[in-house]
Amino acid sequence: MKVRTPGMAVLTAVMLVCCACGSAPRKTEPLPTESLVPVTDAPTAAAVPVSETESPSETEPIPETAAETPPQPADTVGDEGDFIYAPLHKLDGSMPSQGSAKLAVFYVDFPDCRFRYEPSLEELNAYCFGESYEETNKNYPFITMRSFLNRSSKGIMDLTGQVFRYTTTENKYVYETVEDDNGFLVNDENKQLLMEELFANFDDMVDFSQFDGNGDGVIDELLICVPRSADEEYWWPASKEYHYDLEADGVRLGYFVVGSTHVNSVEDHRDFAATFLHESGHCMGLPDYYLLCSGDQMEGLNGDAGNEMMDENYSDFGCFSKLMLGWYREKQVQIYDQNIGGEQTFCLRDAQGEHGNCLILPAGQLDENFFSEYIILEYITDTGNNVGINRYKKRQYRLGEGIRAYHVCAARCLNATKHYVFTYANNEKTPEVGDGGIRLIRLVNDAEGGGMFRTGDVLNGSLSGFHWYAADQSETAETGYTVTVGELTADGYTVTVTRQ
Repeated sequence: MKVRTPGMAVLTAVMLVCCACGSAPRKTEPLPTESLVPVTDAPTAAAVPVSETESPSETEPIPETAAETPPQPADTVGDEGDFIYAPLHKLDGSMPSQGSAKLAVFYVDFPDCRFRYEPSLEELNAYCFGESYEETNKNYPFITMRSFLNRSSKGIMDLTGQVFRYTTTENKYVYETVEDDNGFLVNDENKQLLMEELFANFDDMVDFSQFDGNGDGVIDELLICVPRSADEEYWWPASKEYHYDLEADGVRLGYFVVGSTHVNSVEDHRDFAATFLHESGHCMGLPDYYLLCSGDQMEGLNGDAGNEMMDENYSDFGCFSKLMLGWYREKQVQIYDQNIGGEQTFCLRDAQGEHGNCLILPAGQLDENFFSEYIILEYITDTGNNVGINRYKKRQYRLGEGIRAYHVCAARCLNATKHYVFTYANNEKTPEVGDGGIRLIRLVNDAEGGGMFRTGDVLNGSLSGFHWYAADQSETAETGYTVTVGELTADGYTVTVTRQ
């Protein structure tokens, strides 16, 4: 690896808070993996195996990092099976969504652009990898990235890692641009100079192989946080695959995140955690659900039902995301049986709880990894990882409680780098992707405002979004399904499905 020679640099690194302190060895030992709640190995069974198809001043104390017992659900529903295989494992991404996931964080500023508030490495490690279930904390549910992912994944994903502090050798502008083939300076989206400087300075003291949680030879995720005062044109939070060869300790750099959402103070770090949780979703293979091809209207999922981590990053991941990430157990993925037909009844449980589940209404034969077209429903509440919506955000981001329904078209294709991606990702700037064409994910009843469904409501072809895509890519083909929302009990909502 050819790297530039560093000059005077501020260089600091510590191990996780739970590690013993002392004189650091030249190479750090692999980080320990400590479970928040029992974290199992990757599951061995898929949800429903069917044949594969591809269809269109004063500070508050630093958050406590000692392990706490997470809230346990009051109800018992029996054995729900193993966790399903994560379909995103078949798509582009470098961070595993099940088992051990590793994150290397570099908190970086520049000689001419410094952090206004300087959090300690103890704080930063706590905000990334600490454990906290304290709902009275003003940053909840974004007290720590690790705890948020633990709640959302029902414990199947365990995020650990290490934070490093660094000040670059050169001023900020040096790392922002690169010459293109015509000799013009353009935005260096790969931040190649900065990456090579970081690896050159830390290679002698850090074993980068410890950040490969699934042993595939690729660093799960590398995150660089810079000051908010950095130019948003060059440092707006974003993730992408690194397009140059950069290796150390037998592993290479895969997906990385760069962003300017720093920690505001010891009592205010929720934007830091929320922003980089969204970006970690990309590193696991999820695209943005908002639109980049609709002018001023970028909101992909509207209304009270439209809150989703991959849309506006103020809330929990939704049921489609969790399905792709493998965060459901086998019996938590309910599917309308087209072979039986007729009337079928299901129970949708609180999506923010340990027994949260979903219901899939297939358009045709359902792909075994759910890369198909279907409607998927869940019952969401303003508890758990959704607490922050109503606590912190403006009225347009308020969260209702009830049944949420998505229309999904999860076909996949090979991209330019020969990796599988979603064909109809909402943020692709192509004419056929937008409000008038096929999209990966839409809300049922989006045109009516994107509200929740509750007792007595009926979902059928009279609603926008409750249709399949036709040959001309319009959302107009009848599904034949009718869904009636029944009573809400302690177990959840009862829903009855019929199909013509």
